[in-house]
Amino acid sequence: MAQRINISPPAPTPKKLKWIFACKQKYHKKLRGAVLPSTKVNPWSTSDRAPAKGFSVKGLTQRLWNIDWHSCFPLKLSNTSVSASLGNFEKMSLFTKQNFLDIYEYEANDQRFLPIENTESRVRYYEEAVDIFLFEDERRVVGIFTGNPLDWSTYYIRNCSILEAYQNQGILQSFLPCFLGRLKEAGVVRVETDISPSNLVNIHVLNKAKFNITGMNMSERWGSILRFTKFLKENNESTFLDQFCFGVRYQKKPTSS
Repeated sequence: MAQRINISPPAPTPKKLKWIFACKQKYHKKLRGAVLPSTKVNPWSTSDRAPAKGFSVKGLTQRLWNIDWHSCFPLKLSNTSVSASLGNFEKMSLFTKQNFLDIYEYEANDQRFLPIENTESRVRYYEEAVDIFLFEDERRVVGIFTGNPLDWSTYYIRNCSILEAYQNQGILQSFLPCFLGRLKEAGVVRVETDISPSNLVNIHVLNKAKFNITGMNMSERWGSILRFTKFLKENNESTFLDQFCFGVRYQKKPTSS
């Protein structure tokens, strides 16, 4: 029977040991300079940190539809002293914190609906997916407008808040044509938003802009809300009107001056 012979490798020479040590030093130095996977690393971040290779810092609207809002704004709104410009999460949050209760006549101790927690994921969502616009009067922020892609063919208006002193001045009416026109040019099919049934002012504005009431929802955050849809393609609006609507079709009539 053949016997197994164990042959131990020769001990490394001092020169070999020195070479091995140098290789380890070089490897660890390279490893320390590398960006390792981590739950704290956000490859989609729009901060000053360089993005990971292969990722883009473009907003979601630009990535989907190639819309660069910088080419449209700032914009002087007609018949007002207000201009619309691009904003950011910090400015939006500051405006909301200072004015939300007054704009919406909301009681701070009203506990009927759950409050919105400003979590890290919410901040990232707004920074990476939401378009933020500011309404400014001589650099004073008097209102905000936010929205984001809902899917590949739908844009969602999240919020429009304007100080009471600047309401009923046609700010939103002057802003929407340019905004909706750019979305239409890019091939967006529809724009949607949700509004409380008691918010008659904004409902009136959307009616004038020929938004359709397309649904109703109930939320633990906002209560009862109406879904409004502005169709940017005639065929889609005709299908909706033919299938679900009866009577006068105001949407098909020329817009009055």
